[in-house]
Amino acid sequence: MTIAREIGNRDSEGIALANLGIVLSKAKRPELAILFYKQSINVSEAIRKDIKKLDKELQQSYLATVENTYRDLADRLLQQNRIMEALQVLDLLKVQELEDYLKTIKGSDRSAQGVRLLAPEKALSDKLLAVSPDNSPDINNQLANQIQQLPKTEINKVPDYLNQIPRGTVLLYPFILGDRLEIILFAPNNLPIRRTTKISKDQLETLISDFRAGLLDAGSEDFREPSIQLYNLLIKPIEAELVQFQAKTILYAPDGQLRYIPITALYDGKQWLAEKYQISNLIAYTLSDFTPQPKNAPNILAGAFGGKAGDRKFGQTALPATVREVQAIANSFQHSVT
Repeated sequence: MTIAREIGNRDSEGIALANLGIVLSKAKRPELAILFYKQSINVSEAIRKDIKKLDKELQQSYLATVENTYRDLADRLLQQNRIMEALQVLDLLKVQELEDYLKTIKGSDRSAQGVRLLAPEKALSDKLLAVSPDNSPDINNQLANQIQQLPKTEINKVPDYLNQIPRGTVLLYPFILGDRLEIILFAPNNLPIRRTTKISKDQLETLISDFRAGLLDAGSEDFREPSIQLYNLLIKPIEAELVQFQAKTILYAPDGQLRYIPITALYDGKQWLAEKYQISNLIAYTLSDFTPQPKNAPNILAGAFGGKAGDRKFGQTALPATVREVQAIANSFQHSVT
């Protein structure tokens, strides 16, 4: 890592930091592992715009390594209930996946900032080269104690631009792990909510496959049972919060195989999800603009063929009452012409 940093080889530096995060995670030094993972991701975000400058042979392996780092970090953060940080990592992963797939997404000023470091992490970040197997237990304990003393509102600090999400709109981020499904729900001016369901990745993907197969068979009702099961996994754990937040719109950021099913077709046994909420797929909140847009008064030209009953023009029969209807519509808006 030191050599890579000195010669300016940032991709190698990022990989070295991630590898150290893996080692520390296996050694049960979670706080230090998180810090190394964060530093690795921040290197990745800093060089995102230059990724095409890497050797062709390195690009694929580099992106695969980056994805594992993001997922591992989000997992570690959720295990410590550091939900907002995990949500930020998952959102940055969405941007990385888009870059890998489309080759045209370069992130934004927000994503280029990487993952936020907590104050104790910032204080230690310049001393990472001094961490060794001998002193890592003590350093990890010190870091853990300092983080535990922080207020929950500081650990789960919400970026200002996320609180600009319209009232009644929530973010829904599922996260598939090997042994469980994590659900993160965020509503503006609230701390994020996390719900965990024990289900293996293989079991979940089998359920998704059964649901897709049922949907593709127009003459079958086989999709109903997996639809209910998926509803119970994705929506039921957060039903109370959706009511509490008075949610009307769900901005949904699917993970893994969940990308290939319509969440609107989930069924609670009485209603489809589409009957309860307006749902839009979200690319990544760091790429979204939630600032309120000015409402411009529309200019309306309203017209109708009223005439007398029985009259015909242009092949159409007159509808006398439409004149009053059009006038009523025009009176409801300024700058209308009838």
